[in-house]
Amino acid sequence: MPSPDMAFAPSFAAHDKVDILFMVDNSPGEPYKAETIKRFPELMKMLDAAAAAGHPASYHIGVVTSDLGAGPYTLNQGQCHPDGDNGVLQIAPAAGAYLPAGQSCTSFSLGAARYIDYDQRAGTSNIQGVPDVSSAFSCIASDGSAGCGFEHQLESTYRALSGTVAENAGFLRDDALLVVVFVTDEDDCSAPPDSDLFDPSPDGIAKYGVLHSFRCTQFGVSCSTPPAPLSGAAMPPSTSCAPLDQADGGKLFDVQRYIDFFDRPGGVKADPSDVILASISAPPLPIGVQTTMPCADQVNTASCPILEHSCAAATNSNFFGDPALRVRAVVDAAQTSLPFSMCETDYSPEMDAIANAITARLQ
Repeated sequence: MPSPDMAFAPSFAAHDKVDILFMVDNSPGEPYKAETIKRFPELMKMLDAAAAAGHPASYHIGVVTSDLGAGPYTLNQGQCHPDGDNGVLQIAPAAGAYLPAGQSCTSFSLGAARYIDYDQRAGTSNIQGVPDVSSAFSCIASDGSAGCGFEHQLESTYRALSGTVAENAGFLRDDALLVVVFVTDEDDCSAPPDSDLFDPSPDGIAKYGVLHSFRCTQFGVSCSTPPAPLSGAAMPPSTSCAPLDQADGGKLFDVQRYIDFFDRPGGVKADPSDVILASISAPPLPIGVQTTMPCADQVNTASCPILEHSCAAATNSNFFGDPALRVRAVVDAAQTSLPFSMCETDYSPEMDAIANAITARLQ
């Protein structure tokens, strides 16, 4: 059972408004996303219990995906295309995505908004066509597995909250507690929109190796002193790894971009203590590299390096994940940080902990 540090400083402000953003990875892989949707009602049950106990609040709840494309390139018959979902809040389930048994989103609507607007104080919501908040969450969080495999979890969230996406207007409130939950089975690969890291041409392959997600690890992580990109050769699991900055040869946005955004005065919040960051992801370490022959995911390629998983559930082989080093670096820097393993097969404790962190901050 997860046991995050739940110590809250007495100086933290109390709130009766809470904005909750889930970043749900929509690249291939479904079980951990289905488990998140399955357990979300437990989060709402605790928040409603807090309201009944005299602590009602106004909640905005939204979902963004990890898909910002792969730089300027269109890959895999359009699965990756420039800007992808662009950090826009989702308002409908993806085709073929998991939905709880008996759930239908055919008549679901949030009116003119792209987020759930649930006000316990007034007893109102903008939900139409489904019976409750949890059902509405199922409709917006069932984002499927057809998104780009070069996930931009951090940049998608940054874009969604930085005021640059017109469609998201009204979601983020200056006087609300902000809660961001990253749900993903791989690490962040947030790169500038003009990056050539995803170049599929022979020149790109000669420069960056086989076109798959190991490029993100090789040029986003360092396990050496001084810091440098990974060689691409097989490497035994190491716990001496850190995010790789662009100044040292990295091709991704520096994680400091996101640490400053969430955990510095004047970032997404005037007071960074008004931010709670949580992650349901794989442990950040160890990082190990295997060489597969032929290439594990491209059988027509003689060989390629593959990142080893950093966790796998003993009771369900469908729950496994790769080291989320960059995601965790940002989450761990927050004043209230709730890191969890996505390789647990029951996310009830995770939802309980997130709810406890919120209710501890309610007026």
